[in-house]
Amino acid sequence: MTLFFFIMPIFVESPATMQNIFPVAWAQSGNSGGQDSIPEAEEKVDLGGESETAQAEKQGEEEEQEREQQGDLEDPEEQTIVDRIHRALSGGVSKTAGSVDAFFDNEQHAAEINRTRLKLRFDVFFERGESVDLSPRLNINIAIPRTNKRLKMLVSGNPQDEDEDEEGGAAPAVDEDEDLEVALVYTPVQTTETNFSMRTGIKLQSSTAAWWLGPRWRGYAKGEIWGTRLTQTFRWRTDDGFESISSLDFERDVAENFFYRTTLKGRWNQDKEDYRYEIRPQLFQRLDRKRVLRYEHITKFKSTTDGQFDEFLFRITYRQRIWRKWLFFEISPQVSFPEGEDWDFTPGINFRIETFIGKKIKYGRWD
Repeated sequence: MTLFFFIMPIFVESPATMQNIFPVAWAQSGNSGGQDSIPEAEEKVDLGGESETAQAEKQGEEEEQEREQQGDLEDPEEQTIVDRIHRALSGGVSKTAGSVDAFFDNEQHAAEINRTRLKLRFDVFFERGESVDLSPRLNINIAIPRTNKRLKMLVSGNPQDEDEDEEGGAAPAVDEDEDLEVALVYTPVQTTETNFSMRTGIKLQSSTAAWWLGPRWRGYAKGEIWGTRLTQTFRWRTDDGFESISSLDFERDVAENFFYRTTLKGRWNQDKEDYRYEIRPQLFQRLDRKRVLRYEHITKFKSTTDGQFDEFLFRITYRQRIWRKWLFFEISPQVSFPEGEDWDFTPGINFRIETFIGKKIKYGRWD
């Protein structure tokens, strides 16, 4: 910027240079005819302020600076990696986060959708030393009419267990007595910054029924670069008593096609002696409109006297839309070192097919 102010007097003293540098401003000032029209432009002086020529030049400079800041250069070849990174960061971390969550349909996105839809998922998980795990799952989300999208009913067949890794892998085998869960969710507050809901439901398992009730709250703070999300779920169950699940996310855009997120998650249950928590750094890479890679490292802990570390896990997930927007395929190779296996090297891989039936799905910035 200092150099800019030093060389500006040279441009002002040279009309030909000004015409080459600021052709739009020069045309607006009536100087398209060349240097002969310079005296005429100098006579157009506003006694109350700047001349029309000066105003046009100033406007042209401001427009050029704005285009450069946005990475919208007239010549595409002039765009550098810095311009592309700045444009990506200027798009907003919250928009990218929403796009990533929608593409993977993770717990954060599924918990706050307010439209009617059906999701079918089928997982096949292989792990060394274990039998093949087959895990089908059905989720139905029904938005109750005339409730301003605040009341919905959830129906889950073989619902996800709280101890299961939601992001894929380590899928439990299907028991003979499959679970069924039906719940009602009322969401009086649903904004980008805050989401609050009250939930109640019945879970059927092994010919027994357990009723549960509790709130869920999510707050989001968006900074210039980083976004912070805090999610708190509290439940009381007739079979297990009280439980609390806390999650804290720190996320940001890294580059135009890269998104980073670190999650700290903890779970407390009344009928368990230890407190379990984990740290999960994740890097998302957008390959194109249909394909995304996720790299993650999970460190699991438990608050026991004999040791804090429970498991180390490294995983890469490749997710792709196939044929239609509502059909997905996933493959997730992983390597884990569980404490229960004396930290042995344990490879595994998960295959997933997922389909959605409902309204059109929008994936935002990454679509």
